[in-house]
Amino acid sequence: MAELLRERIRRDRLESGAAASSLLLGGVDQEMEDLLLDVGIVNPVTKESAGSLYHRHLSRQLADWLVAVLERRGGVMAAPDIYCLFNRARGTELVSPEDLIQVERPFSPSPTLPS
Repeated sequence: MAELLRERIRRDRLESGAAASSLLLGGVDQEMEDLLLDVGIVNPVTKESAGSLYHRHLSRQLADWLVAVLERRGGVMAAPDIYCLFNRARGTELVSPEDLIQVERPFSPSPTLPS
């Protein structure tokens, strides 16, 4: 239920801006909407559930989660902040720093070397 409501609020914000999302919840204030969006990741990917595809699934989950977080935080965040907030959203299924670095690599632009 929380995931469905969170997705509906997120989609509504994308389509018509933050003002329309207040109408969605019948006048519930912005703080309440933010709390609903912070409910967390309902079904976190684990090494046990994903097996050899763990990093691929974790990367997808991070990307999906990061869209909404970056939207609310101005579009830029430091890696340590992403690590802390992502683990907070996952609850007890924490991700190691090494695993997060491994799944973040595809998001980082390749450095251009001088010729």
